[in-house]
Amino acid sequence: MAAFRLLALAVLLLAAAAGPADAGAKARLPAPLAADCGSGVTGIGFTAYACGSGAGGTKYAHLAELVVLRTNGSYSGYRDSISEPDLRARSTTGEVVAAHNDAIVQVTASALKTLVSQRRLDQLFPGSPGLAAINALTVTASGAVLFRANYYAPHKHGCGNIRAELTAGGRVKVLWRSATGLICG
Repeated sequence: MAAFRLLALAVLLLAAAAGPADAGAKARLPAPLAADCGSGVTGIGFTAYACGSGAGGTKYAHLAELVVLRTNGSYSGYRDSISEPDLRARSTTGEVVAAHNDAIVQVTASALKTLVSQRRLDQLFPGSPGLAAINALTVTASGAVLFRANYYAPHKHGCGNIRAELTAGGRVKVLWRSATGLICG
């Protein structure tokens, strides 16, 4: 009987180490992507992941991308020039909003829809040579998207930030603007 208990304990320990048979949506991502993707944000019929570039120098090397894994197991990858893993789910509709290629997009199971383009964001910080990053995305219960945009300052004097709101009606309002000279990123 002691040998049986020891065998049962060993089987339980092995099962616990292996984890559940379906450890969630991330378990269905291709192995190279699963290693470089953060935790996903679930939308209606999909989970969105911001995946960093990784596995350099191997056959699994890949660029940064936004991956949409559908509940049926299929997925789409949207290449990203800059990996920005700051995703937030819209609580009122189950949609996901993401920073992607210096724009703010709405993610669905079948497509990305641009909510605010890079060109429109560049106009929010006059005189800047360009956008450095989008971060701190938050979606309010009313459907407005709050975000922080980090801009390169003119004349190579560091960076500046703005805090802005994309209203549910599609208007962008700057709520706060920093001085320049801050660290970029």
